[in-house]
Amino acid sequence: DCNIQRAAENVLDSENVTGAAIIVDAKTGGILAMASRPDFDPDNIQKYLNSKNGELLNRAICRYNPGSVFKIITAAAALETGFSDEFTFECTGKTDIDGLDFVCSKADGHGKITFTQGFAYSCNCLFYTLGEQTGYDSIREYARRFGLGEKVLRINGFDEFKGNIPSAGGMTSRALANISIGQGEVLATPLQIADVLCTVANGGVRRQLSLIGGIVDENGVCTDIKPSEIGRVISADTARHLQQMLRETVMYGTGRNAEIPSAPAAGKTATAETGWEKDGKLYNVAAALLLNHGWFAGYFPYYDPKYVCVVFSEGGSYGSVSAAPVFAKIGEKILDI
Repeated sequence: DCNIQRAAENVLDSENVTGAAIIVDAKTGGILAMASRPDFDPDNIQKYLNSKNGELLNRAICRYNPGSVFKIITAAAALETGFSDEFTFECTGKTDIDGLDFVCSKADGHGKITFTQGFAYSCNCLFYTLGEQTGYDSIREYARRFGLGEKVLRINGFDEFKGNIPSAGGMTSRALANISIGQGEVLATPLQIADVLCTVANGGVRRQLSLIGGIVDENGVCTDIKPSEIGRVISADTARHLQQMLRETVMYGTGRNAEIPSAPAAGKTATAETGWEKDGKLYNVAAALLLNHGWFAGYFPYYDPKYVCVVFSEGGSYGSVSAAPVFAKIGEKILDI
C-alpha cells in the first residue's frame, strides 16, 4: 500500500530511526509496508558499497535478539502447558540461577505481581521462573509453531534470514533464563515478530504472510494469490489471555507510549542487549544503552484488529522510548489516510 508505506517511511525519517517498520493487514496477512532505514539512492549504488551505515541492508528481514517481545512466546508456552493467568510471583529485583544473580528490569523489584502484571511491566524475574517451570522443550515447540527459526515468506530468490531457535541439547539453567526473556542465542527478524503478532491478533490462528498479491503471466493474465491459513498455533483461550496482556502493557505497563488515542492498541516493548562493541568498549545495560535494540510489536484497534505494526530501532536504547512512540505515530498516520 503506497500510502501506508509512505507513512511508515516518513515517521522513521522524522524520528531519525535506524531500523525497520513493518505493517501487516491483520486479517489477511498481506504486508502493507516494509521500510528499512537508513535507505539509499538507487541511482547511486556505488556510493554505499563501502559504507559502514548499512544502507543496503533490509533490516526488516535481518536477525536480531528479540528481547522481551519473545516473552509472548514464553507466556504462550506457559499458558498452553497449564499455567493460569492467576499465577502470582514475588519479584525482589534479582533471581539466583546456579549461583549467579540474574537481575530484573526494575532494580528494586516489582513486589508481588500477577502473571498479567509481570508481562505488562516486563518483569524479567517472573519470566526466569516461568521459563524454568515451563521447560525449554515447550518454549522451543511454541517458538517453532509461531514460525520462528524459519523463513516467513518462502519466496524463491528473496534472501530472508531464518533467525535462530537453539537446539535443546546441553541447555543450561542460565541459558534457559536468558532465552526466556529473548536474550542469549535466540534471534528473530522484525518480519518474524510481525508474524507472531498476527497470530495472536487472529485468535491463535497463523496465516501465511504475503508480499505478493498476484502473478501476471506472459499473456497479461493475472492470477490472484488468495490469503491462506497455516493453522492453529495456540488455543483461542490462550490467545485471549495474550491479547489482554498485550492490551494491559499499553494501558499501564512499559508500552504506554504506544497508545493511539483514536484506536486503542495492544503490544509489547523490548530492550534487547546486543553485547556489540563500539570504540573498543562493550555496551550493555550496566555500561550504556547506545547499542541496545529497542522494539515495539503490536496491533490496533484492539477490539477489532486491522493492522499489525512492528517497529525495530537498532541501537535505540529502551523500546518504550525509541520504538513505542514511533508505533503510535505510524498508527495515527495510517488512521488519517
